[in-house]
Amino acid sequence: MVAEVVLDGVLGDGGEAVLRVWELPAGQAAGALAESLPAVLRFAVGGLGAARVRWPGATDELAASCGFSSDPRAQLTTAAPGD
Repeated sequence: MVAEVVLDGVLGDGGEAVLRVWELPAGQAAGALAESLPAVLRFAVGGLGAARVRWPGATDELAASCGFSSDPRAQLTTAAPGD
């Protein structure tokens, strides 16, 4: 395992999730989070019904590539990346 992604607090339709991630240096070199996060976010919104996903501590570049708002530490819009 080179990275872990956790969604906390999804309470069904209209709920909010908090994204928590960590990545080993090998995962960073391989781009593990950049590759896996869009699928996780699609699942949070489409599968779990989250209306909002917050990502405390996100890096600007990675958050923007995953569809987060101009303040990447704030929230994901209701449409997941790729929608």
